[in-house]
Amino acid sequence: MELTIEQVLQQGVAAHKEGKLQDAEHLYRAILQSQPLHPDANHNLGVIAVSVNKADVALPLFKTALESNPKIEQFWLSYIDALIKEKQFDNAKAVLEQAKQQGVAEEKLNALEERLALIVQAPKSTLSEQKNSLTFSENRKKLAEQKKRKKKATKQNLKVNNPSQQQLISLLEYYQNGRLSDAEKLATSISQEFPSHNFSWKILGAVFNATGRKPEAVNANQEAVALYPPAAMMDTLA
Repeated sequence: MELTIEQVLQQGVAAHKEGKLQDAEHLYRAILQSQPLHPDANHNLGVIAVSVNKADVALPLFKTALESNPKIEQFWLSYIDALIKEKQFDNAKAVLEQAKQQGVAEEKLNALEERLALIVQAPKSTLSEQKNSLTFSENRKKLAEQKKRKKKATKQNLKVNNPSQQQLISLLEYYQNGRLSDAEKLATSISQEFPSHNFSWKILGAVFNATGRKPEAVNANQEAVALYPPAAMMDTLA
C-alpha cells in the first residue's frame, strides 16, 4: 500500500531522531518530489544541513518553510540562527523584527537577539578604542547613524529584490486551494519582476507538473535549481 505524505514524514522524523541522517534526508526529499513547498520537509532538511555545518545550504530550505507556513515559531528560530551562523547579521536583524511582529514569543527570541548583539557590537568596540580622538558622545552618535543607514539600506534592498509578503501569501493560497490558473498567472508575474526569487519558480514548476505540462515544469524547476541547487546537500552527506 502506498504511503501518505504524513506517513513518510513520520518515518523521516523517526530516522532523524535516531541519527540516521541519510535515511531521513531521503524521506524528506521524497516528500519534496511531490510537494516542493512542504514546510516540515523543507525545515527538517535545513536542520540536517545545519547539523553538518552547512548553514548556507539550510538557508533557502528554512526560507521556503517559513514562506509556506509563517505561523510555526520554530521555522523563525531556525532561519534566524542560520542567518547568524552565515554572518548575515543585517538580514538576521530584519527577520528578528518580522518574527516579533508575527507574534513569536519574545523569550524564544531573546537568546538569539543577545547573541546577535554581542557579535555585532564586538567589532564596534574595537573600532571605538582605535579612535581615541573622538569623545564618547561622538562615537555613540556615529554608531547610531551607521545603524540607521544600514537598517534603511536593508529595507530598501529587501523591497527591491523581493516580492511583497502579500504577493507570496496570495501565491501560496492560490496553489494550496487548487486555483492553479491564478497561481500560474501570479507566479509568472513575480518571476518576471523578481527573477532571482526562487519561490515563484518552485510554484510554477509545481503548477506545470500538476497540469501535465512536463517540459514547462522541467524548465521552471531548472530555474529554481539554478538559484539553489538542492543536490548540494546530498554531496555533503555522501
